[in-house]
Amino acid sequence: MRSVQDTIIQSIRARKKGAVLFMDAFDKFGSSEAVRQAFSRLQKSEFIIRLAKGIYLYPFDKENLRVSMEQIAREVAARDKAHILPTGIYAQHRLGLSTQVQTNWVYITDGTPRTLNIGGNTIKFKKGVAKNFAYKSEMIYLIVAALREMYDLPNEQINRKLKELLKAERSKLIKHDLALAPKRIRVYLQNLLNDEN
Repeated sequence: MRSVQDTIIQSIRARKKGAVLFMDAFDKFGSSEAVRQAFSRLQKSEFIIRLAKGIYLYPFDKENLRVSMEQIAREVAARDKAHILPTGIYAQHRLGLSTQVQTNWVYITDGTPRTLNIGGNTIKFKKGVAKNFAYKSEMIYLIVAALREMYDLPNEQINRKLKELLKAERSKLIKHDLALAPKRIRVYLQNLLNDEN
């Protein structure tokens, strides 16, 4: 009879390298304690890498993990059947407005708030209001989230970038989503759209 550990190894090998693994998803192969011990042994042998409590990675190799914080965040959200949206600096980064190196990845969620410490990085899920999940365009949401983080008016370079992004979006979506934005951001974006220069 195959051991719990061998069954888990076979299941992991059936996945693509780079897969994020949740230990509790393997409880069907044995008792919680047997699964925990199997994961502990597989971690020690470096077959898998521990990212956070109960979360592991099936790595490409030991030197190159090839997993992004965004991938981990999205897989945690999918496991929890929750929606997530990036905030602040990460939204700016996604739009190409910031090159700041990130160690904190903050998302709003309609699921359970939590914080994951992964190496020197932190993924934080904060409870978001329903209005934030009502945006029809991810691009418009990201622009609004990025601008929320800016305390000063954007410079001309950022203005040009935002104009390009807005012009690429459908006007129907812009109209719908701007109605959801805070007033100062809505007015700023409307002025950008109306500026022909």
